[in-house]
Amino acid sequence: MRIRFATMAAVLCSAALSSLTLAAPAQRPAPADQEGTDQGIEIALSMVQADGVTPTRSYPGGSSSAQAKVSYSGAGNQKLVVRFIDFSGITVKRFETAALNGSGSQLVAVSVSDFVDAYKKEVETASALAMQNLVALQSSCAKVPAVPDPWPPRSPDNPYSIWLKETLTQLETARTSTASVTRTSQAMIAMAAGVNLPGLTSQLTTARNRAAALDGVLLEMGQKFQPPQPQVGSGTPTPPVVKPTPAEGCALMPAAQAHGLAAAEAWTAAQALVPTDLSGWQLPRSSAQVDAKGRFIGCLQYITDVSRVSGGSDSASLSYPWGVGDPGEPALVFPGPGEADATGLGLLSVAYGGGASSMYAQSVKVAGLNREATVSAYVTDASCLAIHGGSINFKVDPAGAATVSPASVPLSNGEAEAKLISGNDAADGKVSLTVGSGANQRTAQSNFRVIGPAKLIEVKGDPARVINRGALRVEDRRYPVSVFVTDANGQRVADGTMITFDVVKDPGEIVEPGLLAYDRVNIQTSERETVELGKTVDLPTYNGSNARFFPCEQGFSCEGIYLTSGKGPNGRFILRVTVDSMTKTEKFAVVNHPSIFMPQVLKIADVKATPSPRITTEPPRPTPRSFFRDGAGR
Repeated sequence: MRIRFATMAAVLCSAALSSLTLAAPAQRPAPADQEGTDQGIEIALSMVQADGVTPTRSYPGGSSSAQAKVSYSGAGNQKLVVRFIDFSGITVKRFETAALNGSGSQLVAVSVSDFVDAYKKEVETASALAMQNLVALQSSCAKVPAVPDPWPPRSPDNPYSIWLKETLTQLETARTSTASVTRTSQAMIAMAAGVNLPGLTSQLTTARNRAAALDGVLLEMGQKFQPPQPQVGSGTPTPPVVKPTPAEGCALMPAAQAHGLAAAEAWTAAQALVPTDLSGWQLPRSSAQVDAKGRFIGCLQYITDVSRVSGGSDSASLSYPWGVGDPGEPALVFPGPGEADATGLGLLSVAYGGGASSMYAQSVKVAGLNREATVSAYVTDASCLAIHGGSINFKVDPAGAATVSPASVPLSNGEAEAKLISGNDAADGKVSLTVGSGANQRTAQSNFRVIGPAKLIEVKGDPARVINRGALRVEDRRYPVSVFVTDANGQRVADGTMITFDVVKDPGEIVEPGLLAYDRVNIQTSERETVELGKTVDLPTYNGSNARFFPCEQGFSCEGIYLTSGKGPNGRFILRVTVDSMTKTEKFAVVNHPSIFMPQVLKIADVKATPSPRITTEPPRPTPRSFFRDGAGR
C-alpha cells in the first residue's frame, strides 16, 4: 500500500495523537460472561486449540493463528458476528455468519494475515480523516479573527469564539486520527518483533515517533488558540490572565507538516518491506502492562466477542479474553479473566445466589435461605498468561466462619472455583489464596458475610412503657410493640425469623393486665376493627423487625401490633420477647390518668378524633411461610 501526500498530511495529524496511546491503549469492549441469551437464542463463546475441542485462555508461543468456537441453540433465522480485537483495541477481523436456525456450533479462525491486513486498512482510514482535518486547520489559520479584549470573552457569539469552536474540533479530530496511526504503528512493531526484518522495524519506529512528535505540536497549537484558565485558590493572589496567541499557534503548522510527512513516508516505506509470505510471522505474546514506575496497570489481552446482528449493527456482545505465550510460575491473581487490571489485582470473586450480599449461618432456623457462595479466582503468570494445571487452596479466616469445598481446587485455563459454605455463627470473614513463593509470593482475598441467629433484641418506643386508660387520644391508650432483632455483628436477622411475644404477670402484682392486639381495615368497606391476639403470639420478622402485623388476612390492610390494658385492673405486667432462644423482657404499667379537661368536652373530642373500633377476639392464624412466598401484606 502506498501512502499519497494527502494521506501523509492525515498521518501527521494522526501521529500527533499517537503519543497518548503509547502510554495507554485504546479502550476495548468490557469483557462479559462466556454465555448469554439474546432474544431466544442462547450463545456460548470460547477460544479453542487447533483440534477445535479444548477451550483455552492461552495459545502457545509462536502461534500464528487462533480460532473461536461459537455454540448456539434456539436460533431462528439469526446471524451472529464474531470479532477478534488486538491489544490496542483494533478490530482485526469481523466475521458474520449465515442465518442460523436451531442448534449447532461454528469455528471462526483468525491469522497473522488478518492482523496485517487490518492494520493497513486502519492506517488508510485514519490517514484520510486526519488529512481532511489538517487541511481544514490550515484553512482556518488563513482567516483568524481578532482576539476579543477583555479575555475571556463574555459572549460566545463573537467572531473569535465561533472560529475557536470550529478550529478546536478540527484539531481534536486530527489528533484522534493520529492516535489511530500511532496505535497501528506500535501494533505492527509487535508483529514484526518475531522476524528478522530490521529495516521494517526501523521504519515503523520512525512512523510511531514522528507521529508522537506531531501530537505534541498539535497539542501546543491548541494551547496557543485557547490558553488554560488560571486556577484561583483560596487566599492566593489572582494569577494574570493569559490571552490566546493564534498567530503563534498557526506558526507551528510547518513543523506539524514536517512531522506528518516524515511519519507518512516511514509508513509507506514500511509497507513496502512487509513480505507477501507471512508464514514466519507470529501473533505477539501477551504481557503485563506497567507504568513508568513499574507499577502494574493491566494485562494486555486479545479479545474475541460474539454478538447478534440487529438492525444492521452489532448488538451487545459476549467477550472472551485470551493470550499468547507459554505460562511460567503463578504470579498474579484476579477475580476473573475479564477483570485482569490494577483494580482487580489481588482480589477474589465471592458471588452469592440470587444477587444477595451475604449468606446465612447453618444455625439460622428459617428454611430456604442461601447458606453458600461461589468463590473464584483467575491465576496467571507474571506475563498475564493463564496457568493451566496444578491446584490452589482457599483459606478462610476466621476458620469457623465458613468452609471451602473442595479443599483443593484445580486450575484450568487459569480459573479455579469452589463453594464457600457458611458456619454456624454470624461472621465477617475473609477468603484468600496464596501463589508463588519467596519474594514472588502473592496473596489475593475477598471479604464475605454470614448472618447468624438473633443476639440482640431491642424493644423500641417510649422508655416510660406506660398505657394510660384515661388518655384522650386512642394512641395513648395503647403501646405499639416494635422489636428490632440483629445478630452478633449487628446485621438484621433473616426475614421469617419467628418472634414470640408473651404478656406475663409481674411477680410483684396480683393481677395480669395487658393484651396484644392489632387493627385491621376492610379494604372494601374501610371499616376499622381491632383484633385481640391474647397474651401470646408468634410473628415473623421482615427487615429485622415486626413493624407491621404479618401475615395480614386477605381483603384487609393490617397495622402493627400493640399492647392494650386488657380487661383487668390497673397494675404492672411484663412483655417477654423470645427470638432464637434469646429473651428480652420489659415492664409495662397500666394507669388511669384522666384528662384535666371537662368530661363532656373530652368525650366529644374523643369521638370526633377517632371512632371507637369494633372489637373482635377472632384469633388470626399466622402463616409466615406462605406469607413470604406470596409477599402479601408488604
